[in-house]
Amino acid sequence: NRNSGKGSSICRGRRAGVNYERYAIDKMQEYHSKLVGVRNLEEELAELRERQTSLKTCSFDALAVPGSGMSRAEDAMINLIANIDEKERILKQNKRELRRVKRALSALTEKEKEVVTVFFLDPVDDPIRWLRKEKSYERTWIYDTRRNAIRKFAKAFYGVVDD
Repeated sequence: NRNSGKGSSICRGRRAGVNYERYAIDKMQEYHSKLVGVRNLEEELAELRERQTSLKTCSFDALAVPGSGMSRAEDAMINLIANIDEKERILKQNKRELRRVKRALSALTEKEKEVVTVFFLDPVDDPIRWLRKEKSYERTWIYDTRRNAIRKFAKAFYGVVDD
């Protein structure tokens, strides 16, 4: 069973201004869905490009609508090109975000990655109990490691975090 991991009181000492640690948690929680989204966008773009290829074979003159100055095929091609451009922009943005998250995760130790994975990246129900049972980690160590990993991830992702 999975849960969103939201609602846990991770960042107790809230400061005025930007809460980079909260944003870091959000980035980790969005990681899996962005991976799936990239795969879906790539598939959708392949389908759109196939349609674009088939539209290119149409004779635009033959499908002209009298008085419009533009054929339906030309109109469809323009809409398709705009749709492809938008999907490519979103795909590029999501891939960039995934690279940044992976780079920030690389700053963590294996044990820190293990902890943030069960809390945020691929959450399990009751991650504390899971880590205690499966890894024999102590409760205090888990909380300390989670807090330190979030902070380290935030620094790696954003470059600076208020102390």
